[in-house]
Amino acid sequence: MKILNGLLNRSTTAISRPEKSSAEQYIDQIYRQTGQQIKDGLNRPTASTGKSIADLSGAAKMTAQISNIGGGSKATGGGGIEKGLDTVTKHAQARTAKAIIDSTKQKQLGCCAANYLQLLKSDYPQLNKEKSVGLFKI
Repeated sequence: MKILNGLLNRSTTAISRPEKSSAEQYIDQIYRQTGQQIKDGLNRPTASTGKSIADLSGAAKMTAQISNIGGGSKATGGGGIEKGLDTVTKHAQARTAKAIIDSTKQKQLGCCAANYLQLLKSDYPQLNKEKSVGLFKI
């Protein structure tokens, strides 16, 4: 829940919270937007120095790619490494929040299915003799 609350309470300039939207829709929006920013940054062929990313290696390459994710260096008008790391962090947080939401939905679905099976068993006593109904064990 801390991750979810952190995402919702964080103010950003690149991502604005849509009006009349659920937390899940907001998280999906963050996930899509940050994912696109990461993709765009990694597709940039050069570092802010003008050197080809393909010619860089190690920490220099990683730093240039993170800066590109952030929109380029601060000197060239981008958000630099700080914005790049922030974008990657938000993407990871949104992915985690989506996984928590999906897991919660699956648990709720399982609970609903179990309740439905109990209702079926009470309405149709012959099902009590069966070992399974469709995919569900009774």
